[in-house]
Amino acid sequence: MRYLVLRLQAPLMSFGEGDYWDVRGTGAFPTKSAILGILSCCLGWNQNESDKIVELGESISVSAREDIKCSIQRDYHTIMNTLKADGKSNDNAVQSYRNYLMDGAFSVLVASKSDFVFESIKKALESPVWMPFLGRKACSPSLPLFLDEEINSSNAKTAFEKLKTVPEILRQLQIEFSNVDKENIRLACITDEKLENNMKRSLIRDTVVNSKLRVFAQREVYKFYVEVKQNVPIQS
Repeated sequence: MRYLVLRLQAPLMSFGEGDYWDVRGTGAFPTKSAILGILSCCLGWNQNESDKIVELGESISVSAREDIKCSIQRDYHTIMNTLKADGKSNDNAVQSYRNYLMDGAFSVLVASKSDFVFESIKKALESPVWMPFLGRKACSPSLPLFLDEEINSSNAKTAFEKLKTVPEILRQLQIEFSNVDKENIRLACITDEKLENNMKRSLIRDTVVNSKLRVFAQREVYKFYVEVKQNVPIQS
């Protein structure tokens, strides 16, 4: 299987799992809907082009590895000029909360059985139409999302085991684990590929059904850990 490798790193990221209105949470990993949003930005599609986005989502698999563990940041908002349930204007401010993943980094694998889809995504990542962001417009990436990386492997687990760490992330890991005397670090991963039955499985509501109306369906993911040799950066 061929995989395109995305490197997600930023001071703030947020990956909602179908949240609405007053409280906007974030998943612990990049969601499939967020990756579709990134790819749609690169392809020049807006949220009204729902049919294209849904078709793309059905043709790809998405896996993620947590390279640097995130902490949670909650942001407080107030919103004016909202509507009540009866359609009348609300004169009072509405409180709203936003959760973010702070100071983390992920490696994401995107695969497709269609060579046409794969090459179209790669071309869009190399020359994006719009600037992508990591979950919300305030979340600008601090690294290029795509470093022209591809990896071939039998499945996402073995791909993550082979996938090396970019130097910028490696430096942060060396600081974080400076008091740990080991070359390999155990990293958490998720994938929607069908892996071993003894792996932990869960459902995430991040499959886009209608991007314009913000309708999402559940996706089954496998959760596992890999040990990655951290003292070898990727080839430049």
